[in-house]
Amino acid sequence: MDDAKRIADSIRSEPGTPRACSAEQKRLVEVRDAVLKHIKNTYLKQLDVPIGSPRPLLVCWMELNEAP
Repeated sequence: MDDAKRIADSIRSEPGTPRACSAEQKRLVEVRDAVLKHIKNTYLKQLDVPIGSPRPLLVCWMELNEAP
């Protein structure tokens, strides 16, 4: 089994699993925007993606918190 599959299996949750978010929504938006900008300025430029192509789609977001 590869590491990515083991990680995915250990963190996967059901749709009804309660969620807890310790960061403020404003901060999460700022971080998300920074990630999308990084994708645009690195990966998309390396691939020479034409202007006007569909925007990258962020399909996963996970907040990690230290254990109490």
